[in-house]
Amino acid sequence: MYREKVDSDSLQLEKIPWVKSSDIEFYDWSAHTFYLNKEVAKSEYSARNFVVASGDKRLFTGVFWPMYMSSFPTLPSVMPEDDLFHPKM
Repeated sequence: MYREKVDSDSLQLEKIPWVKSSDIEFYDWSAHTFYLNKEVAKSEYSARNFVVASGDKRLFTGVFWPMYMSSFPTLPSVMPEDDLFHPKM
């Protein structure tokens, strides 16, 4: 579950990352939206922390922020929208 203050070293990483850089097909800088080249299960990650890593180095933590939340995240976030506002390319 989401924690606002979390040390990235304390989070246990999954053996297979949910999304790798090779899974990102396109990043739209104007909308800050990225499109994946594969389908991923989003609901099981809702309101959970994630770690951005480069190789074995953990860079920062964030949260998968569900769009139904009435508040805003206080750390980097990914809001899976399922093409609600931006149609698939």
